[in-house]
Amino acid sequence: MQLEKLSPPRLIKIYYRHLVHDFPLAERRPLYKIFRLMALGRYDFWAMRDGKELFAYGATARADGDVMLDYLAVCRGRRGQGHGTHMLALLEQEFADKAVFIEVEDPETSCSDGERQIRLRRLRFYQRAGFRDSGVRCNVYGVDFMILLKGPKMCESEAQRRLDRIYRAVFTPKAYAGHIRYTGHSR
Repeated sequence: MQLEKLSPPRLIKIYYRHLVHDFPLAERRPLYKIFRLMALGRYDFWAMRDGKELFAYGATARADGDVMLDYLAVCRGRRGQGHGTHMLALLEQEFADKAVFIEVEDPETSCSDGERQIRLRRLRFYQRAGFRDSGVRCNVYGVDFMILLKGPKMCESEAQRRLDRIYRAVFTPKAYAGHIRYTGHSR
């Protein structure tokens, strides 16, 4: 399996064939915004393939040398076979010398036990891959996230400062002001 950085024309097919089904509308970045960020050099879209066959895909946002995993999904029919772990490992190789942040829906703010269990399963997936709690908590477009980090050790305030640079690079000032809030610290 290999990791491929996608050009805008190649990502359109994955976006409409997979991403629109794998992520709820509230979590989908519109395609025109992805293209704008790619043109600015702040966003990359990735595919994990074996030949022509797509197994997983993801997207990363970046600013000042740091990276945030914006999407990671395994294609339907391929889930539960280790492809997400493999895709994450390939992305980690790509960004081996960088701080990599991930937003994970905070299990503590779940509305139900079922939702909490799903969030805990996602959290454990990233923890098994070596990501750790940065201590940063934020609300992005109404969703409470805990921020995980892999890479150099840093204190919570440094993690928040570096994550904030990524948010400011990928959101317009108006969107940032209206939809990004830091909500406290780890419990």
